[in-house]
Amino acid sequence: MYEHKTYLYGDIQSIWIEIDGHKFSFGKIKAGTHDLGTATSRECIQITRGILYINGAGYTENDGPCDIKVGDNITFANKEDVTYICCYPDFQVE
Repeated sequence: MYEHKTYLYGDIQSIWIEIDGHKFSFGKIKAGTHDLGTATSRECIQITRGILYINGAGYTENDGPCDIKVGDNITFANKEDVTYICCYPDFQVE
């Protein structure tokens, strides 16, 4: 099964896809500070261009992914636009 959604408005522009029960997203985070609230699913974010501060820790394309757990507060901060890929390891198709 394949499904996709796009969110191309606002400060975080993303496309997410679901392939055979696995969920991924990729896109661009515009420069600024973004409070995303509390994580409702586990997320592994890999930066592909730029520097993104996730909850105060800096990540680049040369670093491993940031592992965000359910219940973590998520804040992004960046001085320039950043691109990313994200997977959702615990996502379950119902």
